[in-house]
Order: sequence, then structure tokens, then C-alpha cells
Amino acid sequence: MELNSASTVANLGIPLSGARLLNKFYVQNVPLKDITVFDLNDLFKNLHGGKAPGLDRLDYKAYADDLALILCASSRKNLELSVNSALDLLCEKLSRLNLRVASEKTLAVVFRGTQNKNKQKRGLATLKRPPIFKINNETIRTVDSLKYLGVIIDNRFSWTDHIDFLRSKMLNLIKNFISVSGPNWGVGASLLKHWYLSVIQPSILYGSAVWGGSFTVKNINSLFSIQRLALLKISKSYRTCPTNALNVFLGIPPLHVVAKGLYIKFQIWKLRRNGFDFIDINNLDKFIEINNIELKYRVLDFSSTVVNSDFEVYTDGSGIDGNIGASVCIFNNNNCINVFKFKLSNFNSVFQAELAAINFAAGWALDNNVRINIFTDSLSSIEALKKSNSKSKYLNDIKNNMFGAIGSVGLSWVKAHAGIPGNELADQYAKDAAVNGNFLSMPAPYSYLKKFIKKFILDNWQQHWEDSKSGSRVREFVPHVDYDLLTHNRYFLFFISGHGPFPAYLHRFNILESPNCVCGGLGDPDHFAFECPLTSSFHFVKPTSLNKPLWFSNILKNKNSLVRFEQICRVTRKICDDFVV
Repeated sequence: MELNSASTVANLGIPLSGARLLNKFYVQNVPLKDITVFDLNDLFKNLHGGKAPGLDRLDYKAYADDLALILCASSRKNLELSVNSALDLLCEKLSRLNLRVASEKTLAVVFRGTQNKNKQKRGLATLKRPPIFKINNETIRTVDSLKYLGVIIDNRFSWTDHIDFLRSKMLNLIKNFISVSGPNWGVGASLLKHWYLSVIQPSILYGSAVWGGSFTVKNINSLFSIQRLALLKISKSYRTCPTNALNVFLGIPPLHVVAKGLYIKFQIWKLRRNGFDFIDINNLDKFIEINNIELKYRVLDFSSTVVNSDFEVYTDGSGIDGNIGASVCIFNNNNCINVFKFKLSNFNSVFQAELAAINFAAGWALDNNVRINIFTDSLSSIEALKKSNSKSKYLNDIKNNMFGAIGSVGLSWVKAHAGIPGNELADQYAKDAAVNGNFLSMPAPYSYLKKFIKKFILDNWQQHWEDSKSGSRVREFVPHVDYDLLTHNRYFLFFISGHGPFPAYLHRFNILESPNCVCGGLGDPDHFAFECPLTSSFHFVKPTSLNKPLWFSNILKNKNSLVRFEQICRVTRKICDDFVV
């Protein structure tokens, strides 16, 4: 929400015995009266009728027994009048139900408008004297930040307090790592990475659709330090290894990049906003509320065949070089009598093409008042028609179209590329339709948006990696970021990062007096892997600068080579231990 005037958010706590605000208020589990959305609208609508001059906007959000009021006004005085009027109306309404607002648990945070950018730059984004709000003549606390539904909102919208809170959250989440993994034992990096991506990262990025829009350098550094806690546990590397390098080694994008991607995803999918170098929002599918749709329209269970059918119809969808096509082949007495070919947009999916072909075939049967049996090799399409909880508007529109065909249309699955003539012909025409078919317009699926966001995150991560001042040695071996990369061997990670049991590294921290090996050469990772006589049994052929990325990839896939790196590190550790002694 962009604010152009002074505004406030009041978080109202209503402690009651069994009290809840989810369409109803209860006192001692006895419902007194429904308080619906329409009641709240009626409750506050007269604030715009002159009783609260200067009120520009009023919104509210209710969840369980918490009610958040958002009010905007042109000045501090008008804001005080507006908020106090709203609170008086609310208290009056609740008093009739023998309920009360707990003023001691109510907090307010005040935001200054964004009309004066210079004041914000000079740190004057807050009012000199905060407004005074009262409930039943009791002043409520005005704070710099408050927590609502798991997100800490501060009066500058800097999200600094929330990001600081994430550090303690991360520490709690990685506690279990200690019990299942150590430097030289425990579960592997693959399982820990999966654990991080499926449990830890979603928890940390909760609400990033709100706070992930823009970050200061301080915010980005804070998120790096938070993510670093988990990356060190997964990689089992030295604590001095650069965070950027750990991101690349493990195939885990930086948190601020992922948060930005989730923010853009929310802007496009939920708020339906154009821009972001994405397709027009009118060409994108959307989720709809399905609770009000009758179950018979949501679950289409066609019989596999209908008796006395007039035609057999084979359908198929195909994708070639980014082009998507669909075909419908009409058969009568094993002879193909008609073919329909459709070309879809590049942002459509093969799954959509399969559904479109089935939908067209059913519509063709209804239009011509005939009975047909449809054969498709897309089992997922048949299951989608039977699925009751699909929210896709595109899919539900197809279900509505096909509902009238139940009884006159059979739908069954056939195995693809099994030598069935009708299916092979439909597959051939679908491939041709991807280039030469008649254009059929349909919205882009949700999966297309997810691919776009995934690419957005990867591109921004790559740019961040190229611009990074740290990890220069790692960039020689891994110049491009990759989600699927996982450097699962800690000894190989020691070598690539240069942060390991090497005299040159330990000398940087004054742990060893000399950076040299006992043989006289500089004791860096390259020396022990390619030159040192003490590790000659495990030497590798030194790659050229251009071949380093390929060399890295080949070593990572070769178990014997990784064992040799482990042996090298054992030798170097012994050398370092002897130097320390």
C-alpha cells in the first residue's frame, strides 16, 4: 500500500473467554450476534460522511481475535479525529454485545506520507510528535513497530526490525542440524539442502510478498548473515568461506534475491499488475473461489466408453522448440474422416493443449449431436477433470463446457507410442499443428509464471555473483550459478574455495608463522594438488584457465577423484599440525 498522507495501523486485542473474531463473536462459547464483513462496513462507513474530516482511506483486517484498522488522513489532527472516531464506534458496537477492546493490549504505529522524499532521505519520515489515540479515555501506546500475523511492520517501512527478528528464527530452525550432522559425520549435504529448501527457507521468507519489494544494503547484508548460518551447516566448510561462494557451491540462491522473486510473483498473480517484463496480465490464468461451485461441475467422471458410438476421436498435444500444438482426429470405421489442428501461444503448456483438444472433441460431439469415444494418451488430463479442488479458471471453464457431454462422450486413456494407429496419427498432426495449426487463444498457466520467477531469480543471482567482490577463486571454477549444483564433498570445497587446512590460508590468521610448505613451496591448495612431492601419489593434471569449469564438473562426478582430495587434505592437515606444534 502506497500512502500519500499520514496514516496509522491499530492492532486491537480483544481478550475474552472463548472470544474469536471469525465472522462471529462468542462470550463463554455462546454466540451473541454475527459480526460480518457487512456489519463492519456499516460500522465505519459514516466516518466518510463528515464525522471524521480529512479521512482519506479506511481499511480493516480481522483475523481470529485480532482486528487491524488502517486509516489515512491529511494531517496529524485529522488522523487523531479519524482514529478516535473509529475506535469509539467499535467500542460502542461491542459494548452492546457485552464485549470490550483491551486498551492495554492495543498498539498503534504511525506512518508519515511519501509525498516528501527529501524528508525521508534526511530521516524525517516520522512525525515529530506522535498522535494521541484513546479507547474509553485510555491512551493506547504508539510504537515504532508492531508484529501482525507474523510480520513486524515498522513506521518507516524499512523492515529492519523484521529482518533482525529472522536471525533468531533461523537459529531456532537450524537447531536440529546439530543433532544430525557434524563436520565429519551425519547426514549428507543433499538431505540437508532439501531440508533447507522445503522447511527453513519458506519459514524465513514468510510474508516476503509484502516486505521483499526493495532492500537497502544493510538489509541485504543482514539476510546474508542470516542465511550464512544454514549454509555453513550444510556445506561443513570453514567459517571464513564467503557467503556468495557457499550459495554457488550448494545451488542455493541468496535470500534477498528469492524474496524479490516472491514479491514480484505476488504482484503479478494476486494483485494482477502488469510490468516486470512479463506478458499482459489479461493473458494469464487465475485462481477462482470454488466453494460456491456445485460438486457435479467440479468433478467430471466420464465413462471410459459409450455404447453405440458414432465416431472414435483421438486427441493429442505436443511441444516442439517452444511451439505448442493440439490435434483432434475423427475416425469412422477405422478411417480418419476429419482432422482439426490448433496452434497455441508459446507461453501455453502441453498439458493445456491436451485439455484443449479433449474439450474441443466434446464440444464437437455436442454441436453435431453425436456420440463419440475420446482416446487420449494424457492420463493427467483425465485426472484433472476428476479433481475436485482445482482452482484454475481455465480448467473450471473446460469442466463447465464438458459437463453437458456426460453420457454422450466416453473418455479413456491409451498408451503413447504403443503402435495404436489413431494415437500415432494424432501425435503426428499435433507436431505439425505446433507450426501450421489454426491459432487458439488461451491463458498462460500458473506454471509459466513459476518458470518466469525461477528464471528471474537465476538471472539476478548470476548478476549478483558476477558483481561480487568476494569468491574470485571460486568464480574461476564456477562462473555460472545453477540450482542443481551441489558440492557435497567438503574436501573438494576446501580446495576450490582456498579456505581449508593449508599453510597459506592459516598464515593469514597468524595461526602459522609461514605460508610455505615443508618442501619450500607456497602452501596453497594448487601446490598440494598439482606440485608438492608429499602428495605426489594424489596429484591431478593442472587445468588451464579456460578448462577450469569443465575440470570442476568432472571432478565433482568422480568418486575416486574426490577420495584423492580427501587424502591430500589429510596430508596438509598433518603438515599444519606439525607447524603449530
